[in-house]
Order: sequence, then structure tokens, then C-alpha cells
Amino acid sequence: MTHEASAVNTIVVPLDGSENAERALPQALRLASLQRCRLLLFCAAEAAGAEGFRAFASAEGVSVAAAGEVYLNQLAESLPDGIAIDTHVSSVTDVPEMIVELSERVDVTMVVMSRHGATGPGRWLLGSVTDKIVRAAHCPILVVPT
Repeated sequence: MTHEASAVNTIVVPLDGSENAERALPQALRLASLQRCRLLLFCAAEAAGAEGFRAFASAEGVSVAAAGEVYLNQLAESLPDGIAIDTHVSSVTDVPEMIVELSERVDVTMVVMSRHGATGPGRWLLGSVTDKIVRAAHCPILVVPT
């Protein structure tokens, strides 16, 4: 099931294996159903915040990318029928840049993502992935609070 979507009317949902990131799924599903869009579940398996993929990969003896594919495929299979779902695993570490690039290449209708809620000096030093995407993307962004 892992391939890039090429259809117009695609909603991208960036995921990192966390429950916080998955909180964007109900809104993405609702919008996809209403607008008859397809979902593109995206993960950057080797990004800084993807420790879960590295732990799974190590435990199962598979690559980190394979762990990301397993995660996205299982998640896609658990979602309701009736919505076209594609998956995309990337090995990039600059997640905001990749999502912006992907949104332009695939002709994305919207990006639906959760905010992880980083605050304080860490956010100011590193910047927020969500904030970077909101500033750089050329499509609407729906940010779901966690």
C-alpha cells in the first residue's frame, strides 16, 4: 500500500508514531469524507521525534523505514472503509521541508496535523515543526490541539 498519491484533492496527515500526532486523524477523516478527498498518511521515520520507529526497528531487526511502513500500513488498515488512503515513508530528517515539498508535488488540498505542545526554551531554540510548516506551506493547514 505504500506509494505516493498523485490525485488532486489529497489531505496530508503527518505522523510520527505518537498518540498526539494521531489525534489529527478524526478531523482528517471527517474532512476527507466531506470533500471526497484521499488521505496521504506521511511519516519521516528517521526524524528526531521518531524514537518509536527506531525502537521497533531494533526489536524486529528491520530498517527504520520498514518500521515506518509497518506503522502506516497498520494504521491505514484500522481506518474506516470508504476513504482512499495512501502512505508515504520518508528518510529525511527535515520534516517541515519535506511536508512543504510533498504538499507542492502532490497538489495537496490541506495538511491536517496536531501540535505537540512544545513550550519554553526548547521550542524557541529548535522551533516548532508545526510552526515551520504553517509559515512555509502554500496550502491550508489545520492544526489540531493535543
